[in-house]
Amino acid sequence: AHLWEDQAGQIRDWFGSVGLSMQTLFGVMTLSGWEELATVLSRVIPAPIVGLSIVGYLMMCFFTTLSLVTSLVNQSFALAHRTEEQQRTHAIEEFRVYFSGALANVFSSSDQSQRGHLEREEYRAILESHPAVFPQLKRLGIEATSNDLMQLFDRLCKD
Repeated sequence: AHLWEDQAGQIRDWFGSVGLSMQTLFGVMTLSGWEELATVLSRVIPAPIVGLSIVGYLMMCFFTTLSLVTSLVNQSFALAHRTEEQQRTHAIEEFRVYFSGALANVFSSSDQSQRGHLEREEYRAILESHPAVFPQLKRLGIEATSNDLMQLFDRLCKD
């Protein structure tokens, strides 16, 4: 501060402690009083260095603030996406439970022999008499035709 002679008190007011330095830099960041600061500092430090330092500091503050805002927006979008995905997953799971219960009721009511299992022809008759099963399977992400389900039935019966 002694290098500024008659304005040493002002330099101490701006940079006399860490707290005062932080307050001064916050003021510069908000573009408050930077002209006076630059003028006083330029009396000892070359003006281009003072100007470049202030511009560099402002750019650093701008990009830091921009980065913080961008991360907050990104985080809120990610949270919204995650919430939407959880709701969609929950809705699909509820539909699976409903659909499996409805399918079990159809199968048990179609078990004509009352032995607790379906014969191949009973299974085929169920598929033919309930064509709504296929769009419901597709809604669950299962692309299957009647022949695909019959092949699956035959494969399960072999095991």
